[in-house]
Amino acid sequence: MVRNFVSPAYISRIETAKQEGYQFEKDFFGISSKHDHRKGYHDDGWITFKEGLSETIRRQNVFRWDPRRPHTAFARNIFKAVKDSMSQKINGELFLYCAIDTALDREFGIDGFFVFENNFQFLVTFDLARSDNWHKRKSLKADILVTKGDMLSNRKVREIGQAISGRFMTAINRKNKKIKKMKEKKYRREMRNKKRRIGYSTLRVSA
Repeated sequence: MVRNFVSPAYISRIETAKQEGYQFEKDFFGISSKHDHRKGYHDDGWITFKEGLSETIRRQNVFRWDPRRPHTAFARNIFKAVKDSMSQKINGELFLYCAIDTALDREFGIDGFFVFENNFQFLVTFDLARSDNWHKRKSLKADILVTKGDMLSNRKVREIGQAISGRFMTAINRKNKKIKKMKEKKYRREMRNKKRRIGYSTLRVSA
């Protein structure tokens, strides 16, 4: 019988990578998935994305995390980069939510997400990784990948901020076009009804 041999050196590298990943989560959000924050959390099997999103938003106090005022240096820097980029384009309020060790993290590969509130809410998700590689990019489920190397570079932080704000603006413009189209459709319907009423009134007067 042939058995696969896994060398101690390989196991050591994997464990080191995990520890570095946990540390990056802690540097970014102040907590990591190494610790169990799921006490009282609904985890009876698979959960939908919408349910996971709502549950994560409700649990920010468990993480001692304020979505309006990130308290770690990494989170503050990227929050400022997104906010500065958005303020040049449109008014609204920005939030940064922690999703470490939630259903969003386990089921959807999302460590955190930004929400931009204007007349509507818009969402951009991200995954934290200790390093960037082809395998990580291929398996990425979130909108944006943020690495530790990115956070150590002011240029990269600005680029990520611009990428996130770009996604927000794309969603906002798409929503505005949809609203405009609905308004135009409603206006045309009202004009048709008005013409019918006018025609009906003219017929009554003529009679």
